[in-house]
Amino acid sequence: MSKRILKMFLLLALAFGLYAMTAKANGGGEVPTATAQPTRTPTQTPTVCNVQTGIEGGAVNLRTCAGVSCAVLGIVAEGERLTILTAGNWTHVTNADGVTGWLNSKYCVRIKP
Repeated sequence: MSKRILKMFLLLALAFGLYAMTAKANGGGEVPTATAQPTRTPTQTPTVCNVQTGIEGGAVNLRTCAGVSCAVLGIVAEGERLTILTAGNWTHVTNADGVTGWLNSKYCVRIKP
């Protein structure tokens, strides 16, 4: 039993050491996490897209930020029209009810003006 506890302690110590080294390499701040960075696209007229999941009656999550770890604000349905605010890997959109959130870009198919 004591060998098992010792192994667990060593694993925790190694994990903390890795965390501390990463934080130090990052200037003493928090350990960086991977986050999708949207790209701003200047537009004069509102750019819109249709939600396309590829499944009849399908739906996708509208999120508070760009990433699957972000909280879900609501659900947008197949064929719903959204206004694009910012485009990138994740698209910042507004729906017809005025709810603004983030949607994975693969589900947001642009409509040409």
